[in-house]
Amino acid sequence: MLADPVDGCDGRRLAPPPPDEAADVDDGGRVVLGRPKPKPVEAPLPNRTFLLAQRGKCTFVDKARAARDGGFDGLVIFNTDASGLIPMPAGGAATDDLDVPAFMVDNGVGKALERVLRWKETTRVEAWVGSSDACVSLSPPLVRPPPRPTDPEDLEDWPDVAGNATFQCGPRSLAVPFVSATFGAYASPDRAVPLAVAAPPHLCSLTGVERRVAGMAALVLRGGGCGFSEKALVAQKLGAALLVVVNSGDGAMLAMAADPALALSVPAVMVDHAAQEQLEKLMRAPGCSPSGDVLVRLAYDDPPPEEEAPE
Repeated sequence: MLADPVDGCDGRRLAPPPPDEAADVDDGGRVVLGRPKPKPVEAPLPNRTFLLAQRGKCTFVDKARAARDGGFDGLVIFNTDASGLIPMPAGGAATDDLDVPAFMVDNGVGKALERVLRWKETTRVEAWVGSSDACVSLSPPLVRPPPRPTDPEDLEDWPDVAGNATFQCGPRSLAVPFVSATFGAYASPDRAVPLAVAAPPHLCSLTGVERRVAGMAALVLRGGGCGFSEKALVAQKLGAALLVVVNSGDGAMLAMAADPALALSVPAVMVDHAAQEQLEKLMRAPGCSPSGDVLVRLAYDDPPPEEEAPE
């Protein structure tokens, strides 16, 4: 369970999404971290619920006591920076009343766990302590788009690569369809990316950029006196991990094209114009903002079946 607030000083967990928004996921849809679950010899292993909290704001002892008082079986604390792991001292505080196990993981692992726990599709995260094996995911296989042809002539008959983009901030989420561009790489469906609304909104030039988009998904508006090539080039130079273009008016979404001479690598997708108002509403919600609080993840549609060659 993820602490809310994430510092874990209050011993409360992140509230689940409302029932009407909860995903219909069976046991096969669990995200499982760690080693495969050992087969029970005589009796199944007991399930324990641990609270995930970020280091800081209060002492380690306070966090452990808050986790215990919140009814959790243990506490996982992740570091606030990349300094690695440290022994968590009690600082002279009395700990005779504490019997909950607590351990620290590094910042990268903690942030990855936090992102997983914030997604409404996840019903449970399982981990086994006592092994240095790398974490593995036993989620259902993700649909990945086929490699894009390198020959421009083959691109003319290449079908649109589309899917659904899920935007989420805490328990609130929004799913909208998207169409991938004909240039750049495809965004990975494995990870969620923080969303930043471009300022200025059309992102036609590096001049006057007011909001950081490096490592984020840059949300921009179509038009503004520049084409897709210019928007993608600016986003790429700013270090954006993804370019999300909101369509203008009520026209149909399209697979954006760009000048091949630019050698663009930034992944880019277009979403419908109606998504703009919905996203603005999501970013106005408590705890959300236009700069990094909303996460976006892409889920690609299954590719069309290959046509059988005539005999």
